[in-house]
Amino acid sequence: MKVSTPNSCIRQAIYCLLLCGFFFAACTHNGKDYEAEAKFYHNLDDTIFRRFNIDKPKETIQFIDSTFRSLKDISSYGHYYIYNRKRTYYNWLGDNNASDLYADSAVKALDQDDLQQHYPEQYAYALLSKGGTAFALHNYTTSYDYYYRAVTFAKRNLDVCKLKDYSYAVAMTLYSQKKFSESANNFKQAFDEYSVCKDNKRDGWHMQEILNNTALCYTKLNQSDSALLYYNKALAFIKNTVAPIVTPHDVEVANAVIYGNMGKVYFKKNLLDSAEILLTKSINVNLMPGYGDHKDAQMEQVQLANLYLKKNEPEKLHQTLLALKNEFSSKEVAEDAKIEWLSLMSKYYEMTNDKAEALPYYKGYIAMRDSVNEVNKQAFQTDILQQLKDKQQQIQIDTLKSDNQLSHIYLWISITLALMALTIIAMVYYYYNRSKHNVKTLTMLNHEVGEQKGKLEFTMVELEKSNTGKDRILKAVAHDLRNPIGGIAMLSNVLITDHQHDEEEEKSLKMIESTAQNALKLINELLEINIREDSVNLQKQAIELNDFIRQIIPIMRLNAEKKSQDIQMVLLPKPLTIDIDKEKIERVLSNLVNNAIKFSSAGGSITIELQQKDGSVFILVKDKGIGIPVELQANLFNTFSGTMRQGTEGERSFGLGLSICKQIVEAHGGKIWVQSTPGNGTTVFVELPV
Repeated sequence: MKVSTPNSCIRQAIYCLLLCGFFFAACTHNGKDYEAEAKFYHNLDDTIFRRFNIDKPKETIQFIDSTFRSLKDISSYGHYYIYNRKRTYYNWLGDNNASDLYADSAVKALDQDDLQQHYPEQYAYALLSKGGTAFALHNYTTSYDYYYRAVTFAKRNLDVCKLKDYSYAVAMTLYSQKKFSESANNFKQAFDEYSVCKDNKRDGWHMQEILNNTALCYTKLNQSDSALLYYNKALAFIKNTVAPIVTPHDVEVANAVIYGNMGKVYFKKNLLDSAEILLTKSINVNLMPGYGDHKDAQMEQVQLANLYLKKNEPEKLHQTLLALKNEFSSKEVAEDAKIEWLSLMSKYYEMTNDKAEALPYYKGYIAMRDSVNEVNKQAFQTDILQQLKDKQQQIQIDTLKSDNQLSHIYLWISITLALMALTIIAMVYYYYNRSKHNVKTLTMLNHEVGEQKGKLEFTMVELEKSNTGKDRILKAVAHDLRNPIGGIAMLSNVLITDHQHDEEEEKSLKMIESTAQNALKLINELLEINIREDSVNLQKQAIELNDFIRQIIPIMRLNAEKKSQDIQMVLLPKPLTIDIDKEKIERVLSNLVNNAIKFSSAGGSITIELQQKDGSVFILVKDKGIGIPVELQANLFNTFSGTMRQGTEGERSFGLGLSICKQIVEAHGGKIWVQSTPGNGTTVFVELPV
């Protein structure tokens, strides 16, 4: 088991994250369409664990393929599920390319807003898995992007205990990109998240590894004190937290990794004795059969050999190099260690003055070093040569253009500048003359507007006087006519009631009475209406609307009974008090109900209905009468609109009542309108603010 560097731990980290993935499909959601689906895949996971556990990925994938072949419809989540499983399977086989393709398909399967809302853990996990497969293929930029997408999404949609693996994965990617400072910060964040949510053996093992990786970042940054601080924290954590839950073998391996890393720091600090002790401890553990990591051991042996070279101890140097030579016969060989070994062998023989033996090792070192450097050099030169080639071609193109066009460019520039100068001069002269003319015209227009304004103001004053005189005369005439016409109506009624008359006389008297009553109504309306439609003076008071309607209905029913008509009420379900002028609103309703009586046939019904909605109360007066012709509806509420019609039994209409109603309602801040279909009745709406 290797836990010494992030690169060596990434496969283990991804494997641990895959374990979490088996449980993500178990989440249930509130939506009815998603609950059954989540339950199905939860049960499928249970079946897989009972039959195969996690140690049989090949059998698991065969079982899943068989199950999905039997399904008629596979949802987007179902596709995510199988893609994620196959990504896990190919990761187990070591086929990183196939694993990456399935990881990409898993992301796309859930790349919809509604699916991300219902399956946030699965979507975040799909992004994280894609980052892991890109990491394995050394596509570090892509890996970095997907890890950050996963973390960003998870922070918005998941709780902190489900974020710890994401912070760890981001830290690993940053380390591989040699962003050691950012990587250290992310490792610290991951450690804090694991500390809050630590709940199993795997978390404890990860935490000691995170401390070690943090120290490695500081080692790369040449911050030795910070590195040693975190190495010691890792050793203390292993002793106090990890040791009780793992085997002694695991503790020994973990300590050996940290000892080797600390030895390198002490070597840099020139504390060679301490470095020798720690490197020796690490090498001894890593070289034991079934223990540690042989490549790590080889690199630490190189470090130990350099230490003996620095201390000028040729015998220990030679023994260490011979032991390292034996290691190169194994399957695992660290190429960097072998290059250093050749160099150190050459230096050893130089120390012992055996230059004949030193030369072959030195040549081998040079050849191997140059071979490795040539690969890097060729890769570097390819880019540089391509850039130089592109630059050279661009220079040649620019030179040709310069040779062929330079003289023409100068000529055209001169011509263009001359034309621009002439154009500018012409435009300045034109707009100067035009502005002088416009100023003169504007001055004249302003003078005319001033004169017209004075005339208009004079006309408005005269019109105001005329309207005032007209109102005064009209109301004076109406007032003087009311008493004699009222007397005629009263005397006619007395004569009819108190004396016997023949049929012809009684008919004439009734005609006189009816005519006088109609004239009296007209005079009353003329006295009440505000001819100029100025503001109406209101005497508002708090009125409970249901009681108000109940009080005025009996009077209206007396008029309705003359035509055998019925008046019905539909009141509010709850009491409602509003501020209104009681007498004027009563006048509005009386006019509306009288109109309904007038234009409804005998035996008909009239309804007064109350409604409350959006801060307003509505009073509806409905009838089933003859309705209003379409051509008359537009002018119903205008004074003297010419919309007078006779009622169903010849009743007279003066066309003033609705105009009065409109003035009163609008004075209350309300609105009044009509809906009517000829032959199918009329509904008048009165809206008043609550």
